[in-house]
Amino acid sequence: MQKKDNQASIIGEWNIVSDSSYVGVGAGNHLTVYDGQPGDYFDFSSDGKLYIKKNGTLDTLYYNSTSNVTMTTASYPDSMRTSQQYTIYNLSAHNATITTGIFETQGGVFGRTVTLDR
Repeated sequence: MQKKDNQASIIGEWNIVSDSSYVGVGAGNHLTVYDGQPGDYFDFSSDGKLYIKKNGTLDTLYYNSTSNVTMTTASYPDSMRTSQQYTIYNLSAHNATITTGIFETQGGVFGRTVTLDR
């Protein structure tokens, strides 16, 4: 992990560079990579909402960041116990990588990595 810029914050709007995740189970399990398009973004508000626009689709999640290196997201503010844990790498004023890490199960490989810039 690269050293972080101590002044950097995840708060604000970020362009999606790429969003990769594993989908499917068993023999159908495979990596998909979405390359960000103009107008795609992750927008982390200071009140714990994460607004996402990806491939013309809008979504809102709730997030809780306990530090500049860890974050939890959920679909509803009271559902953090059924949430997804992320680690934030390479956070600077202009770049961030957010990942669940990659983990293997009997059903296949799973994980997500989002690369952002601004």
